[in-house]
Amino acid sequence: MSQIYSEILVSQFQNPIPPVELTLSAPRIIIWADSPTKRPTWDLAIRLRQLVEYPSIGWVETHSQRIFLGKKTLVNFPITTAPYLLRLEIPFWFVDMAIDIWEDTLSSFIPVGFFLPYCGEPASPIFFAGQTRFLQMTGGIRSIGNPDSGADLAESWLKTLFAHFWDRYPIRAELYTSGGQYVARGHSAAEDWAQNRRLVMPDFRGAALVGAGSTIGPAGILLGSSERTLAIENLPPHFHAGSTAQTAGSHTHSFSLDAVNDHTHSLTVDSAGGHTHSLTVDSAGGHTHSLTVDSAGAHTHVAQVTGGSSNTATGGSAPRLIYQNPGTIGMTTAGAHTHTGSAASAGAHTHTGSAASAGAHTHTGSAASAGAHTHTGQINSASGHSHSLNIASEGSGVPLSVFQLSAVEHWFVSCGVF
Repeated sequence: MSQIYSEILVSQFQNPIPPVELTLSAPRIIIWADSPTKRPTWDLAIRLRQLVEYPSIGWVETHSQRIFLGKKTLVNFPITTAPYLLRLEIPFWFVDMAIDIWEDTLSSFIPVGFFLPYCGEPASPIFFAGQTRFLQMTGGIRSIGNPDSGADLAESWLKTLFAHFWDRYPIRAELYTSGGQYVARGHSAAEDWAQNRRLVMPDFRGAALVGAGSTIGPAGILLGSSERTLAIENLPPHFHAGSTAQTAGSHTHSFSLDAVNDHTHSLTVDSAGGHTHSLTVDSAGGHTHSLTVDSAGAHTHVAQVTGGSSNTATGGSAPRLIYQNPGTIGMTTAGAHTHTGSAASAGAHTHTGSAASAGAHTHTGSAASAGAHTHTGQINSASGHSHSLNIASEGSGVPLSVFQLSAVEHWFVSCGVF
């Protein structure tokens, strides 16, 4: 409750006291009027009228009421979005009149700070419900203050909401001078209001309301964001596809075949492109070569007789001649037949040879069965080496939207006044 008018009016030169006109915005006032020179039969003190100016039609009387002498009277006016003109008409027979007017700011049905959602696009940033003013929190009005603050909305009835935001949002509600310069908070909301400072309302655009509690935090704070970039610890266990380089340095593989019982080895050499086989027969110790001369067609043998002894040449069916002196004996032609013989043993020596190149082909073969034995082998060793691993990159680092499914509507906050 605050007093907005207090005067003692006196007529001049026996003229009636002229009407009093006040520009107010409070929808509810308390008025008191009395005259020290009144007569006992007089009771009417003032004829009170509320006038509102509409842009299209001009001034309209929206409320009228009689005020009686010596009584405090509560007056409820129709709520308007603009200040109204309060006209106090004093009867002409009064020569003096004392008038006091208070603005009632404590009688709103809905306390300051209550939120109200609105479906659709509001026609005005000020909404009236339950005889209470509501101010839009998701519109173009971002700052509030008194009529001299230069705020987006500058009205005297915003004082209650100004103090509410000042108390509830010490960080989110910034203050600026009437010239638009940022300024630190004063000692109280009343001090900043009186110094014509404008208060920037908390921005609820694009934000969802979350219930306050011990696990969330105190009311009035901001939590979360509309998107987040995942970190490594947020990812589930997973695999990356990769491949190793096909080339590698030289190295050694060893192998061993365990001894087994009698068995047979089979061998298959895969086909290959044109190539040359080289053959080397290792030297060996003394050994015997066996010789077989294949049969042949008709031919002649020539024999030579040496020494002084008799030599008998045989060929055909019976002996022919005997010579006592060395010489040569000619033999007649014979039919197809075979000669056999053997080659004498020889010392250690080496046979070498090579196989001619051939086109693509396959070598197959089999090893005869043998008794229990062991095969061992080794591929030539070489220097150490390393294999390189290529892992394909994935992902782009685009932030993940964590915005919940929400209904987007406008919010209004109760100003706590009529």
